[in-house]
Amino acid sequence: MALFSNLSINNISPMKRLLMEDDDPPGSLPSVEISTEVKTAFASQYLAWKARGLNKDDFLSFLSEAGYSVPYRSLARWVNAVKHSGAVVSQNCAAGRPRCLSEEETHLVVGYVLDRNSKKEEVHLETVRKFISDEFDIELSLRTVLNYLTAQGFSSRVAKQRSGGIQLDLSHLTQIALEWLQTSPLHCPRSLLCSVDFTFTSHRTDRRVSYALRGGPQPQVDKLISRFTNCIITCIWADGINRTPSVLYTYNQDFRLDRPPTARRDAQLEKMIKCLSHFDISPQRVIYIGDEKSERRTYASESPRLLRLFFENFHIPPNCTVLSDNGGSFLEDSVDVLKSIGFTTHLPYPAVVHQFLSPNDNKFHGVAKQKWRNLGLDYSDDVTSSVALLHCLDESHVSVVSWFERNLQLGNRQPSAEAVATLIGDGPIHDHEYYKDCLERFRVYIGIDARGSLPDAPPGLDSSLDGKFWR
Repeated sequence: MALFSNLSINNISPMKRLLMEDDDPPGSLPSVEISTEVKTAFASQYLAWKARGLNKDDFLSFLSEAGYSVPYRSLARWVNAVKHSGAVVSQNCAAGRPRCLSEEETHLVVGYVLDRNSKKEEVHLETVRKFISDEFDIELSLRTVLNYLTAQGFSSRVAKQRSGGIQLDLSHLTQIALEWLQTSPLHCPRSLLCSVDFTFTSHRTDRRVSYALRGGPQPQVDKLISRFTNCIITCIWADGINRTPSVLYTYNQDFRLDRPPTARRDAQLEKMIKCLSHFDISPQRVIYIGDEKSERRTYASESPRLLRLFFENFHIPPNCTVLSDNGGSFLEDSVDVLKSIGFTTHLPYPAVVHQFLSPNDNKFHGVAKQKWRNLGLDYSDDVTSSVALLHCLDESHVSVVSWFERNLQLGNRQPSAEAVATLIGDGPIHDHEYYKDCLERFRVYIGIDARGSLPDAPPGLDSSLDGKFWR
């Protein structure tokens, strides 16, 4: 505790220290502006505080007693900066260009605008600039804020019964997608063009429908779902040939083929072999990725590791072009994972229109999952239901060529703005996955949604929780 006292007093001017000694009660310190060095020290000391098993609220209370009023989220940002770079970098330096927003900060800004739109609250450039300044300690010009919003598909529009505000704009999204199609080298041989993505066996967003008496109580269903969420990698080719069949990755030990035999395990193994045979799925397409013993994880998340596991079993022809989203799984330590695997060219879709352009997201996954849900399976049986999804993906492969042509206009010499507008205008814009994810992240960030990570969870607890979020 002496370190806190020495550090705090040394950062107070001699005049303030004299006033403190004369006028303040014993043990109190006046509220002072916190320098970058002190922020770094607070973050480092909190990490030591946390290592002793003490909680964040007590730490912030201690700082408050010392005269430093530190918001909860500010401390979290300082700690994150110290973890990644060893120090908190000042954002108030007048020299050089302003720091750009990170990908996560950009998602939060998008979610902030969408949240205010949903509440019918006006949003202007100054509104967004103030949010960025308050939340991220980043000062941007109004022009820079405008550039960020335009890149994310927003524009200033006249609102009903209100003055103009920032909202999603179909024309902006169309222009972003059109410019990408015009500048991306997609007219290579179709046998050398593919698109890769991740999908999951989760049912948490399923919307169940059942017939019941009109005016009666809402019908209920008692079907259970598996506690496991498995990850599937799909890589589809523009010529329609299934060179890289989808592969499932799981922490469910029921999929293992290498466990020492017992009566129960032998029965599970026999069931899985019969299931694979029934759906015509090779055992090499179901991969257990957990520990040999005491595996508690249930959510197989997308990662560079899974990408490497997937492509090590397939030959990648020379001069191949691969398309993907801008997810962190495609970049590892600043290295392009897909290029390091053997692809010559990697073209990420623009984040805000990825869900429209990607033939994986826009049709392939959706068509396969619709077939899957129509099977009426017992989804608590993770082995059967997951293998069945691989089968549905295989069956849906027959239409891959048409989805490449529709989404990416491969058959056109020049991309058509009308075709892009039709593609993007198919359904409410804000209902697409990118914007739903941004809105969800923002609401978790400000604490109005009870989901999110568990940064202060006891060791091992967060790994046993199911799904991407905890409730």
